Amino acid sequence: TQLNAILKEVEQANPSLTIGATGLPILEYDEMQASNTAQTAAVAALFGVAIVFYAGFAGWRHPTLIAISLVTAVVWTLGFTTVSVGHLNILTSAFGAMLIGLGDYGVHYVAHYLAIRPQTRSVDEALLETARTVGPGIAVGAFTTAGAFLAAAFTDFLGIAELGIIAGVGILLCWAADMTMLPAMLKLIDRRRKNPVGDPLVDLGSWFAPLTALPRLTVVVGGLATVMLMVGIPLIRYDYNLLRLQPEGIPSVAWQEKLVEKMNTSAYFALSIADDATDAEAREKQFAALPSVSRVESLAAAVPKDAKDKQPIIAHLAERLQSVPDDPPAPRVAPRREVLTAVHILAAAATTGANSDPAMGHLAAKLQQLEATIGRMSEDDHHAALDAGQRRIALAAWTAMRKLRDHASVEPPRLDDLPESLVRRFVSPRGKHLVRVYCAGDFWDHKVMEQFVHQLRSVDPEVTGNPLQIYEASHQMNQSYLDAAGYALVAILVILLIDFRRISDVMLAMLPLVVGGIALFGLMGHLGIPFNPANMIVLPLILGIGIDNGVHIVHDYRRCRHAYSGPSVSTLTAVMVNSLTTMVGFGALMLASHRGLQSLGRVLTLGIATCLTASLLLPALLVWHRLRKHRPGGAQT
Repeated sequence: TQLNAILKEVEQANPSLTIGATGLPILEYDEMQASNTAQTAAVAALFGVAIVFYAGFAGWRHPTLIAISLVTAVVWTLGFTTVSVGHLNILTSAFGAMLIGLGDYGVHYVAHYLAIRPQTRSVDEALLETARTVGPGIAVGAFTTAGAFLAAAFTDFLGIAELGIIAGVGILLCWAADMTMLPAMLKLIDRRRKNPVGDPLVDLGSWFAPLTALPRLTVVVGGLATVMLMVGIPLIRYDYNLLRLQPEGIPSVAWQEKLVEKMNTSAYFALSIADDATDAEAREKQFAALPSVSRVESLAAAVPKDAKDKQPIIAHLAERLQSVPDDPPAPRVAPRREVLTAVHILAAAATTGANSDPAMGHLAAKLQQLEATIGRMSEDDHHAALDAGQRRIALAAWTAMRKLRDHASVEPPRLDDLPESLVRRFVSPRGKHLVRVYCAGDFWDHKVMEQFVHQLRSVDPEVTGNPLQIYEASHQMNQSYLDAAGYALVAILVILLIDFRRISDVMLAMLPLVVGGIALFGLMGHLGIPFNPANMIVLPLILGIGIDNGVHIVHDYRRCRHAYSGPSVSTLTAVMVNSLTTMVGFGALMLASHRGLQSLGRVLTLGIATCLTASLLLPALLVWHRLRKHRPGGAQT
């Protein structure tokens, strides 16, 4: 803020100048300012989710209870974050929108409650039957999603670990609120109602009945579409450029790009610490010889090593400079006729040389103009103009000579002769010298970045600075995402095995996730959507989020088993509403000005859509499997 105020003040004093500032501290400040828009995304997510609730349940009473439970869990999570972590970063600032989209487990509970309530004698009986019927599926969905997030806590990258802890615990708090507060609120509002039906569910069965009516065709078409999308997976690329994650139009990014465009250099510099000036000078020469280096800065050569050899010369100059007068000399003004003669001779000489050199012709024309101007002047005007001009020249020369005389010391220069602020920046109190090394070209080009880092380390293995930190952090972040995905997969498989106790059911529940993941990565390749440090977290998240629908559909299938002809209305409605609210929650992140959050919201919304599509195809596969296993008449294949 203070720097921006200083720059604005300088610009106002010099209207012809355009001044800007960039560099990592300013970029980080602008990034955190942009992260404040995540609050707007959370509010937009809440309103969007509420609309989906009301549309899915064709009423307002029960959706309002789900929304109250959800908001309560978000508040609990905020309190947990304050106590446990104590702060938010650019990733964790989006936890509100994430939880609003993910933590609506009450949708499944209420959907099945409304389907069961007319068949029971009391609210208590309906609530207990709902908990017995869908409670295990809701718990598995919550724990797999929470497990995917909490797996990130075991990674080495702090920002990802904090997001995993906050979002993972938040998911469990959402589940706890939906399993405790929501049933209590349902009992309070429904216990005195004479009509036990309440808000009707939107019947989506007729919409998707053709999928299960022709199960073989549905499965074959879905398989072919997946194979076609799979072709796009090799087209996916990774974008390391953090500037492309910043909000569009911020000055710090524009100045950073202008540095690369105009000067072929970056604002980031590496740092090498040398033991003394001799070591620093040697390293400076080695760094400067590297192809990936644009320039090197240090104070190693600020004090010349041959200063003692030059002392006699400087002493001789100092002696000669003592003759410089204390007052500026009064110049002699030549008469007008004498000046005219001299200018005429010069013009004639320049005209003669114009035949061989065009520049001499230009000089001759200027001298002729000067001769004409002097010829029109009176003697007094000529004297006044020439005297004023010569005095200015004489004063400038005398001032420069006086400064040279006053500073012509025979003592050799030392670092102490330089400004203290400059010395303190490059030399430590113990005599260590700092060497700054700037990258040639666009540092955000990964090949340039990698070459720069590797070449610097060939000179100084302990070199440090922003370029090295960015390079290492980007690789550590990517590895952390992959580790988190691996941990999440293991946690999900363990939870599913505990729940289903059958490998075949686990594989069926995993199928929408696998197909949806393939479709997501294929679409990213076909649409040219790259992975980047912000959206790579989709790898562990899609595992936890995408498994939810498969779990509920397989649980619904296990309840019917041999009589299964398609998902129940309550399961289908809950899957649709739950997925749509999740898409709305993550889609709201696209409203953020931070392009990293936009990218995260875009990829996760696309991923939920592909997993939902795969989930809607799963019942057709289950029907086809049942028909093949149990043919009419009871014969088995």
